[in-house]
Amino acid sequence: YGATEVVNYTLSYKYNGTLKEIPGQITMKGAATENIISIASNDNGTISVTVNYDDTFGTGNSENLEFDAATGEKIS
Repeated sequence: YGATEVVNYTLSYKYNGTLKEIPGQITMKGAATENIISIASNDNGTISVTVNYDDTFGTGNSENLEFDAATGEKIS
């Protein structure tokens, strides 16, 4: 993706047999920057989307988005 390009995504999953979808956008962090997107869930019903970005290709920074699995609402 290009520098500062906006990437649209949709997380699709089932919660108690019901299909849920969470749409969102992530803005890439700049030119010559590595962006790694990770998705995880936990036993408390939280879904985390983490974007690690690094323009030095060493230890970089990260941004974390959390969602409630039951409602699909963004927590942070």
